Amino acid sequence: MAIHLVLCDKKSDMILKTMPRLPPVTRRIRKVIQFVAMVGLVAATTLQVGFAASSLDFTGKYVHKGQKGNSDIDPEVTLEVAQKNGAVEITREELGAKTTNRYALDNSEGDCLTPGDITGKCKARLKGKSLIVESVVLSDDHTSGNPVHVRTTQDWQLSSDAKTLTIRLYVDIPDRPSSTGDSKGQSSDVEKYTRE
Repeated sequence: MAIHLVLCDKKSDMILKTMPRLPPVTRRIRKVIQFVAMVGLVAATTLQVGFAASSLDFTGKYVHKGQKGNSDIDPEVTLEVAQKNGAVEITREELGAKTTNRYALDNSEGDCLTPGDITGKCKARLKGKSLIVESVVLSDDHTSGNPVHVRTTQDWQLSSDAKTLTIRLYVDIPDRPSSTGDSKGQSSDVEKYTRE
């Protein structure tokens, strides 16, 4: 099948030319070039997203003012964060006590210490615009007195001007019987910190 092309020329009103259809080999080459270009575009986009996550830096000092007169429930908390060489070190000061934990940002599990001096297993990773910090500790259930695993997930996000740190906290107690009526011990909270 041929493709007809109409060209206008000053000397004549119209010239009708017939162009032959491209041979099958040329069409295949063109499709391969289009495919390679599409793969290159996807790879470049993926690299940009990966670069954005790897350039995310939470280094700094942050303060949560807490609730005045209610320091047992909502105390003032200071976080000092140092992020470098694929790891993050977080020092938390609360009610005069300091705990420091270091996390590799490759989601590998390591030992950690909670503010209540309970040892556990923790891991961290960068995900999109978040720093995700997870810990699992063995603690006594306050309702039954039995030992239970407490899984805590923190989702850290910086504001666009990097002056406010928001930490969404999710707590799950998978060992707690569901008869306690609190969805197997699941809860969540949000804490706001100001960068100093």
